[in-house]
Amino acid sequence: MIADVSSGIEPNYAIVYTKRVLNGQELLYINKHFEAALRKRGVYSEALMKDISNRGSIQDFMDIPDEIRSTFKVAYDVTPLWHTRIQAAFQRFTDNSVSKTVNFPYDASIKDVEDVYNMAYDMGCKGVTIYRDRSREAQVLGIELERKGITPEKRRIAKEKVLDKCPECEKKMVSKEGCATCEACGYSVCIE
Repeated sequence: MIADVSSGIEPNYAIVYTKRVLNGQELLYINKHFEAALRKRGVYSEALMKDISNRGSIQDFMDIPDEIRSTFKVAYDVTPLWHTRIQAAFQRFTDNSVSKTVNFPYDASIKDVEDVYNMAYDMGCKGVTIYRDRSREAQVLGIELERKGITPEKRRIAKEKVLDKCPECEKKMVSKEGCATCEACGYSVCIE
């Protein structure tokens, strides 16, 4: 982290995130390459950085150019099964075991975890590490969706259907270019 380099074969946890340090202080980290790309395109703002830190991924930010969104994928943009495939690819050419974390969203099921363990075994991994978001009361790295009340359940519901009513305040949602935004409170979700 001090050298601002990758910790191995892991994708970035997030492009912009909040890190909690020992004294409880919260520090905002911004990937320098991501920041430079936004500044070059004239899209960078402090408000945007804070908003990104609250969501984790930039894939739902339609005001960020497609080229930037497709370049800057994070751990939660990679499915657990692809995390496992990446680990297996490295394991094939390594005598020692390969360490990699398979990141699961908060709403991952026991079956999801079982599938990854079975797949890792079948593909010859010597071990596998999983982490389900918010499985610990305090996380060193985290996105702040809960502070805004945007729970994984609300995100799941929004992605399953186009919203008529806001899950935050029950007001009307307006749909535009694949995104639904509440006119009253500003809650927004993009439907994939």
